[in-house]
Amino acid sequence: KPIGCRWGDTNEGDEKAPKYRSRLCAKEFRASDPLKAGCFAATPPLEALRLLLSMCMSEWDNDLDRARTKRGKWKVLFLDATRAHFHSPVREAIYVDLPPEESRPGYCARFVKSMYGTRQAAANWEAFYGEVLKDAGFLQGTSNPCLFLHPERRIRVWVHGDDFVFEGEDDRLQAMEKSLMQHMLVQRKALLGPEPKDDKEVSILNRVIRW
Repeated sequence: KPIGCRWGDTNEGDEKAPKYRSRLCAKEFRASDPLKAGCFAATPPLEALRLLLSMCMSEWDNDLDRARTKRGKWKVLFLDATRAHFHSPVREAIYVDLPPEESRPGYCARFVKSMYGTRQAAANWEAFYGEVLKDAGFLQGTSNPCLFLHPERRIRVWVHGDDFVFEGEDDRLQAMEKSLMQHMLVQRKALLGPEPKDDKEVSILNRVIRW
């Protein structure tokens, strides 16, 4: 039987500067074992983000010691994947009722991509971005699948849901951003660094990070 759906409206702004977003969500509530249902998705520890930021500053200082011309090359890039779940293909057949304004008797929809509100959406997204990064030459962490390392480009990545944090040299980070945009919609939140053109502050997981 197709699962139901509904529109979810949220205001991501405030009363003075409203920013409304409407999202069609499935209503797949019932499942027995969440791990057996394939809906588990990992999250990285906060300590890993702190370590990544510490590594960035250590690399920056080491480059200064080796050659003063390298000042400012090591930076931290924050990206946000837009409508993340819609990028990842479904791994099993899921049917959903059509939204009320499109409903017709005897018709339903079969998913090609994942949808918010389905139990496997988060796991599908994790599998999708993992494959994208591994195809780009990254090694996935063994202690946590949300951590990645590119040994040749010396780029480290921390992924929490649809938030990506990259640490590495400036030119390589910007090349990686362009490469990622070929596979998904991403929005740059900030590029923290010491140069005047760089951002100096960003908010992530309700925490403010300042350079």
